[in-house]
Amino acid sequence: MTLAGIILAGGSSRRMGRIKALLPFGGETFLDRQIRLLEPHCSPVVVVVGEHAAEIEAGRQRPAVTVINPDPDRGMLSSLQCGLSALPERIDAFLFTPVDLPRINEGTVEQLAQAAGSALIVIPRCHGRRGHPVLMDASLRPELLAASGSPRDVVDRHAGQVRYLDVEDAGILVDVDTPEEYAALTS
Repeated sequence: MTLAGIILAGGSSRRMGRIKALLPFGGETFLDRQIRLLEPHCSPVVVVVGEHAAEIEAGRQRPAVTVINPDPDRGMLSSLQCGLSALPERIDAFLFTPVDLPRINEGTVEQLAQAAGSALIVIPRCHGRRGHPVLMDASLRPELLAASGSPRDVVDRHAGQVRYLDVEDAGILVDVDTPEEYAALTS
């Protein structure tokens, strides 16, 4: 299976007050950690950036394909669409995740990569709550590129073709949006 990865880092980080992609955690930035988790399983790894593109590019240590979302205020789907447009035609599936989930375990990403081809959509779930990264079959790319709303709308349309991958990884649920959440993460 040929698997690609998309990291969504196009948000403005208004609530955080700092660029989330560049926040340090465990000796690396949120973004470099996400790239490190995806690169053993995904080629290419695409990072979608927005208004902080220059700063993120200058602060990134790990190689990845960078794509700029010219209108990131349209939301997560618009960044995902930019990332999908940058992927090669010949992939079987792709993983996508927001950059602000720095506690995702390597084992979870490996399990998701191994699940490629087992369902149209594979979503990790911890204690009954679904999280990221989400694995999608490449056949969904045209539908996502034409969609409006959110990626969840596409997931909901294919609810009968979703496989939930139960994991003991609360990191799939912990997004860091505020200085208080970041302080709790690093304390």
